[in-house]
Amino acid sequence: PLLWFRKITNHLKDNGFEINPYDICVANKQVNGKQLTVMWHVDDLKVSHKELPVVEGFIQWVKDTFEEPKIKKITPSMGKIHDYLGITVDYTIPGVVRLYMKDYIKNVLDKFKFKDELVGMRVPQTPAADHLYTVNPQADKLSDDKREELHTVVAKVLFLCKRTRPDIMPTVPFLCTRVKYADVDDWKKLLRLLKYLEDTVDLELRLSAEEGDILIPIFSPDGSHAVHADMKGHTGSSMTLGKGSVMSLSNKQKINTKSSTETELVAADEVLDQALWTKHFLEAQGYQCEITVYQDNTSAILLEKNHQESQSRRTRHLNIRYFRIKHYIHDGSITVQYCPTDLMTGDYFTKPLQGKKFFRHRMSIMNHTVHRLKSLPMGSPLANRSVLENTHTTVRTYEVSEPRMIEGDHNDFSALGAETNNGRANMKASRVRTADQIEAALFEDAETEWILIQRKVRAKKPKHDTNEDVNMDVVQDNAEHRVEARGDVGGRSKTKKRVNFNIWTEKLTLFSLSEHQ
Repeated sequence: PLLWFRKITNHLKDNGFEINPYDICVANKQVNGKQLTVMWHVDDLKVSHKELPVVEGFIQWVKDTFEEPKIKKITPSMGKIHDYLGITVDYTIPGVVRLYMKDYIKNVLDKFKFKDELVGMRVPQTPAADHLYTVNPQADKLSDDKREELHTVVAKVLFLCKRTRPDIMPTVPFLCTRVKYADVDDWKKLLRLLKYLEDTVDLELRLSAEEGDILIPIFSPDGSHAVHADMKGHTGSSMTLGKGSVMSLSNKQKINTKSSTETELVAADEVLDQALWTKHFLEAQGYQCEITVYQDNTSAILLEKNHQESQSRRTRHLNIRYFRIKHYIHDGSITVQYCPTDLMTGDYFTKPLQGKKFFRHRMSIMNHTVHRLKSLPMGSPLANRSVLENTHTTVRTYEVSEPRMIEGDHNDFSALGAETNNGRANMKASRVRTADQIEAALFEDAETEWILIQRKVRAKKPKHDTNEDVNMDVVQDNAEHRVEARGDVGGRSKTKKRVNFNIWTEKLTLFSLSEHQ
């Protein structure tokens, strides 16, 4: 692989390409005033340009330079749907990149040696129960064959969740810590995860970027304090360029912390490297980039902005590296803003959420406005719902790719005529006029939730001095008040970080591919 890398790199440089210094497997060249981008993984290349003849010319150059007919012919794949490294990349929707691995999931389920145990299981609505992190020291250990099978399956779904199914975090990262000491409880958690995947095999990751001259990657690092058996916290984070989570990661923190504020500081420090790398990579690709970091802990924000001025005895023991974010805030590399906990997408990756929180965050992460599970029971709040009448007997199936807001005076909460009943969103008939508005009313319409949370935040003043330059306004996504909290976290070692960067590079460059279609 090293010799091949040197060979292709030298040929590209000789042909006028410039290698991206932040990912040496990405090269760019200006052709006809537009950027020609090439990225590769070993001997699999992906090329994009706005003009088809330019792409065809590059393919011909690759054939002339590298093809050896007696050994192997180069077979290019043209069109809007491609299979790349086991991932189906679909550009059929303008401005959207759809990523899915449906065949891979089916293959994992088919090769599971104990798939008979999945038969008859109740279909779970979430990949893990709320007791995911609970470990029973007295639980019986698994037999050797089951422990080996658990290890194999966990490795397979780890590959899956890193690429197209971030919704199965933090279940997979937790099971990764249990492969050597797996017990019967871990086996049940694996079975639940596989049953969830079986029921949501068609779920796709849809990525799109906000239009404009400047890209604004939004990170939303979050930390759950002392949730593991050894009282260590858990970091979760997600990053988006508009819709859908480009970078998602969930990992157990390496140190013990004394408070939730310290846990949040550790999470922010862990995401800092990925935020800076994203900024430098996108700028090297020719984009203007402004990094924004959302946080829901005002104490952590004050410490990151002021360091020693806001430091107290309880936080003084933390290493100075957790305050290095202050340097990048003051030099303008990143911006830290406050975001309510209920809107922090990073919260999804810190603990196993349930109910409407789970579905709301999954919609934001996967960029699905409404995704109905194949096996929703009749009593489910999603399956049985009528927004025109005060009854819940109609079963509806929805698959909506774009949110549509309800008409009305958005400055007045009462004007929306919204009421909630056991997690259901019932809109008054006077406000619901079309099928699109009915779909928008499901799951407590995003506009209603925005106004409700916005008023709560503005009504509650922070405990700290408001002169400390902390932005207490809820960040709104655009003029339609779509709110999506985002972020991401890096790997635990240099090797893992390098692998994660390669994965993120693949996803980031997909946006330029979509733009060039």
